Amino acid sequence: MTSSSIFLIPVASPLHVERVMNRVVRARELLEAEGFKVFGPTKPICFPKDIPDFKVEDYDLVVVFVASGGTSSLVAEIASDRKLFLWAYHENNSLPSALAAREKLEARDAWKSTIAYSKLTEVPKEILAEASSTLALKALREIRLAALVDEENEEKMEKFRSAAKELFKTFGLQTVFVSFQRLDDTLERVQPGEAEKILNEKVVSFELLDVSQDELFNPIRLYVALRRILLEVECKALTIDCFDFIVKKGFTPCLAISLLNDEGFPAVCEADLSTAPLLIALTEVSKKPVWMANLARIDEGRNRVTLAHCTAPTSLMDPLGVVRARSHFESDSAVSLDVPLSKGEVTLAHLKLKPPRLTIALGEIVNSQMGYWKLCRSQAEVKLKGSVRSLFNLSGNHQIVCYGDYSEMLLRLGEKLGVETVCVGLEAR
Repeated sequence: MTSSSIFLIPVASPLHVERVMNRVVRARELLEAEGFKVFGPTKPICFPKDIPDFKVEDYDLVVVFVASGGTSSLVAEIASDRKLFLWAYHENNSLPSALAAREKLEARDAWKSTIAYSKLTEVPKEILAEASSTLALKALREIRLAALVDEENEEKMEKFRSAAKELFKTFGLQTVFVSFQRLDDTLERVQPGEAEKILNEKVVSFELLDVSQDELFNPIRLYVALRRILLEVECKALTIDCFDFIVKKGFTPCLAISLLNDEGFPAVCEADLSTAPLLIALTEVSKKPVWMANLARIDEGRNRVTLAHCTAPTSLMDPLGVVRARSHFESDSAVSLDVPLSKGEVTLAHLKLKPPRLTIALGEIVNSQMGYWKLCRSQAEVKLKGSVRSLFNLSGNHQIVCYGDYSEMLLRLGEKLGVETVCVGLEAR
């Protein structure tokens, strides 16, 4: 997890303090094992006079651990008109007291909290998701996005500036524009030895199909240049206007974008500023690379979609597979990547800026590296948990693909941001 801060308030009936003390210790240990900084009393409180003085806004989360029954009035007093979490568990009448506290507060229109439930083998998923959404929001407000574009194209720049304003307005994400001229100057300073070193370290195991080893050098030089620019402009994420770049330089940014994502620098192709917030948020929360892909095909009969793009991070590959370096689908330029993506559960998310709307779906990658020649080179077939038709109707093209279930986190992030959030196949949550 993260070093998010939690103010933990254990409560118990005076009759049960000794019986549940080990449960209080266990709850604190579980939070600390997830990386939380835990504050608050270490022994359960039993009376209103012992309620600690705290401000909700001073911590990422405030959690009332309902250690025993007979505490509903005390819990209700702590949680009245506050957005807290009541952590209930499977013993000692914990859940009945949490539910009774909610009833009391609902009766006087003072319920704003959330009941989270788990056995004391894990932290409730609602608490983890809330902490993750807070981390994601912090990342969006602290990380700066470098946008590499042709600043001489005023028509495009007007659109980019407008999108950048929306990013800042909605997410607090700052965009720093970097000209192609500056990129050219930085590329010129990359020494052949630097590219050779990266080639031997990161690309030596690639299978070269319709490209040569010599054609790998310019994309690797670009990777080195982009790393250097990120450092110079104090940015941790980037996007680049790929198609303009390919026309001007004759090679693609695909390999560079893949390698940057591998190293934890969220990188978006096609100058898609609207997708950057999701890429940043999910990279920061999951602590692993994510992939932006086109929604390229749908199969309603089998309830599957095919995702494709040329920039999949190589670290997401099946360990038994081989990354293939190929020509770029749209331009036939070198070099794009055909990454054999690992099978497993994934979250799909799409974001549009005007008006802002977030769509979320869950699925499972069941096939990859299918070799469809008329699609972008990295390909994955995803079996959806929801309806393919619903995803088609409600979502958009660029899907952010993140291994694992991050739907609850994204729901909470959308709520924090005031963004319309649409769930595909998750309506019951």
